[in-house]
Amino acid sequence: MFDNTPLTPFSIKVVNKLLYHQRRVRTPLVRKEDAPQRLLTYRELCEMLDRDPRQASTLTGPLACIEKWCAVNDWPNLSSIVVSESTGQPGKHYGKHAPRDNWHSDAIECLRSTDYPMFVN
Repeated sequence: MFDNTPLTPFSIKVVNKLLYHQRRVRTPLVRKEDAPQRLLTYRELCEMLDRDPRQASTLTGPLACIEKWCAVNDWPNLSSIVVSESTGQPGKHYGKHAPRDNWHSDAIECLRSTDYPMFVN
């Protein structure tokens, strides 16, 4: 069983969308150059959550909770696959709760992982 302590009700909704996306695009042989088309923009995530894309800043808290959740459960950082449409990189708050050397490595590890649960209640 895994530890859901770091998750809030809204972050559970966000994590389930990310888990679904990760399962759809997951591949054990993903390379750095293959990753961009497998990532999810903040806009796309907002749309999956039925939110106006202009509300992307509301994802900061849930993504931070997801970083903690992944760290507590010793999983790759699932929030690493959420990026800005304009930069192709995570926002400035990425890595504050589960810092890593390189978000590209986090994203590759996430896209290869089969460790995540199917969903979270």
